[in-house]
Amino acid sequence: MGIPKENWFTLEEYRRRLAAARTKMAHREIDVLLVFGAGNVFYLTGYNSVNSWDFQCCIVPDSGDPILLIFNFELGRFLASSWLSEPALYTAQDDPVASLVNLLDDQNLRNRRLGIEENSPNLGVKNYRRLRQMLDGSQWTDASGLVDGVRLVKSEEEIAYMREAGRLTRLGAEAALAAVAEGVHDHAVASAAYEVMRCNGSDFMCIEPIVAAGYRSGLAHSTVGHIPIEHGDSVFIELGACVRRYTAPIMRTTVVGPAPPERQELTDAAQLAVQTIVETARAGVPTSDVAAAAHQKAIKPIEDRIQFHYNFGYSVGIGFPPDWLEPIHFFIQLHNHAPLQAGMTFHLPFTLRVLGEYGAGTSETILITETGCEVLTQGQADV
Repeated sequence: MGIPKENWFTLEEYRRRLAAARTKMAHREIDVLLVFGAGNVFYLTGYNSVNSWDFQCCIVPDSGDPILLIFNFELGRFLASSWLSEPALYTAQDDPVASLVNLLDDQNLRNRRLGIEENSPNLGVKNYRRLRQMLDGSQWTDASGLVDGVRLVKSEEEIAYMREAGRLTRLGAEAALAAVAEGVHDHAVASAAYEVMRCNGSDFMCIEPIVAAGYRSGLAHSTVGHIPIEHGDSVFIELGACVRRYTAPIMRTTVVGPAPPERQELTDAAQLAVQTIVETARAGVPTSDVAAAAHQKAIKPIEDRIQFHYNFGYSVGIGFPPDWLEPIHFFIQLHNHAPLQAGMTFHLPFTLRVLGEYGAGTSETILITETGCEVLTQGQADV
């Protein structure tokens, strides 16, 4: 019995992506691109697996189909998910780096101009050093960010998955907010969000639902502490459902009981910052102008009293654990003067904190259009 194909994207979509990558390869004088990142391998080949830790490499020559080298234990996932006809395999007894070099030799690609995705955590320092040693004498350049740059602008097929992810994320946020009450444990709030997103169709997520209550809401990157929520606690919630590996995160904050004025001030500022970006962002506008507008209106009046990271937005789309940021790290920041492009998608993470006391976070995921932007996560899950 054959393994059914999942067919998450059309063949035409994969051909478009490959052509766009090759355009960037030609511009950077690269004949053969070696791609290691799980998200980039998925983007070019469709191959996806929970296993993103074993060595894998997508070889993209300047013509013909890519060649995907994977651990032979993952053959089933390849057959189910990739549009390529067959993989190159290594076994548990093989040296995967040597297998890659041998494959380049077999395909007569070793002596061409190679581009290596050096910044990929899926390659790792040890394998990178061994690869450099084994390819000694080859012409080599750092191709980090090449595929990531193609991924910045989403196609209609990708945007459709992100819209659905946004819908599921909203449902999760609504469930989490409804679960918050005095005496309820923080992990129960996270569980409520997780259950609703999964039951309504989310795939496995990049990051499990984050819930930080009380003083923990004032500590960046805290999550559940297995503690009961108390009267007066701020409860920070961040989550993102995944649909076909595409995510659309959201942040919300609530207070158990009346919100003191100083906490309401942070919530109002976070909401104003998001609203300002939604009203300012559109294709062609310098990214720094968008950041400056949000900074001037919402952050500057209170920045001497809060912790803020000054990332007014970051690119999202494909997500594999342990995070949902796209690897190129294209930020909406005061010093990024690149123009926004239609089809870019951003998470706007406005988390404002008084260290160790309380925090307020509001965010949306947006799509840049020619005339403005579309909020992919907008719904009833408001602060």
